[in-house]
Amino acid sequence: MNEQCMKRAVNAVLQYVKLNKKASKEFGVPLETLRRKVNIAKNGGGVEKKLRRPTVLSEEAESELTSISLDMEARLCRLSPVDVKRIVYQYCCKNGIENNFDSDEEMAGRYWLEGFLTRHPEQSIKRFW
Repeated sequence: MNEQCMKRAVNAVLQYVKLNKKASKEFGVPLETLRRKVNIAKNGGGVEKKLRRPTVLSEEAESELTSISLDMEARLCRLSPVDVKRIVYQYCCKNGIENNFDSDEEMAGRYWLEGFLTRHPEQSIKRFW
């Protein structure tokens, strides 16, 4: 199932008053999923697929962290995973960002770092734990 097909099917049901069953067959999307998405759209929600949890930092903050890391690498001072996790923890504390990081060690967790590196593959943080 393609997200674009689902959007077109929901649009066909809402704007062109097509039947759910007909739109489901025409666009090749599951009928029950289409019904659920149409109900969500009628109540003001979007059709986009949400696959993961929301991140602690916004996209802007993560891209800022990425640029800092790449700048450090350009200056031949590569950040270690511990450095990145501590920087993120301090950033969250200073900016009042709610998080569930370890306050005893004052650093973000391993799983946060793994997710960050997955979202930003251009990073060249030392990959040792």
